[in-house]
Amino acid sequence: MLGYLRTATTDTDNSSSAVSEKYKKAREYLSTQIGDKHLEEDIIKASSKVVIDKSSEKVAEASKKEALKEIQITPEITKTIVSTQKTDGSFEVSKEITDKLNSTSPESLVTSVITYTKNDKLKNVKPSVWQTVISM
Repeated sequence: MLGYLRTATTDTDNSSSAVSEKYKKAREYLSTQIGDKHLEEDIIKASSKVVIDKSSEKVAEASKKEALKEIQITPEITKTIVSTQKTDGSFEVSKEITDKLNSTSPESLVTSVITYTKNDKLKNVKPSVWQTVISM
């Protein structure tokens, strides 16, 4: 809880003096239980990290949901994307996809996606493979 109070409470909160007193009392308790200033700081830092990470996950999840809503496509767009499939099975990235993903061109989109891979073999794959994967 100390990590949460320390991380989530700001000086501009109306109840900051009450929270500050509770925080001090909790620190005293922690001090009597742990008995080592360095360990106290370590445990508070670890707790703060969890609070920040969990809060970030919550925000990221909400952002993902919003992003997914943004890129939803209609049956018409699906038909357009599917129509870019070549006889060998590969796809070209359609204008609809580049527009939805705020990219200037299929090539720049492929370049962006390649930067996300850490596998050197994948970095050397033909652009048509990347365009197919993006379109899928």
